[in-house]
Amino acid sequence: MNLVDLLLAAEKKASLVQDFVKLIDAEVEAKKGLGGMAIKTVYKLANSVNANLVPEALNNLLPEFIQALNPFYEKFKQTQEQSFTAFIQNKANEVTNALLSVTDQRAARTHHKTLKAGYEKLRSTAETQVNTALPKVAGIIEKYIK
Repeated sequence: MNLVDLLLAAEKKASLVQDFVKLIDAEVEAKKGLGGMAIKTVYKLANSVNANLVPEALNNLLPEFIQALNPFYEKFKQTQEQSFTAFIQNKANEVTNALLSVTDQRAARTHHKTLKAGYEKLRSTAETQVNTALPKVAGIIEKYIK
């Protein structure tokens, strides 16, 4: 079974989205310094536009994110590694680029000028942010594939 089928099954998707919303909230809250303040400001702005923006965005983007992760999952299944989290961490740059390609494509197509501007402003630090959160992202996924 591929990752899309495993994670996007109706009985799992809502819980998966909730887990990712909690992760995003925690990651944003943990940011420090000027960069952290910028991230928190954009996040607060996004949530003020629509209180359900993050869950809705995740609901919409999750299929694309999971599809981007599926090739890594297929490679993982062919290895002797016990942990998908460890496998993903060993390929962190590749995985980060695959995930960011999804948001880059979406940002390029969006008509929400304010959100697009916020994304473009923060994009230069996105690789670092995603790499930092990647073990937690993989941990959530691993919870649902077991």
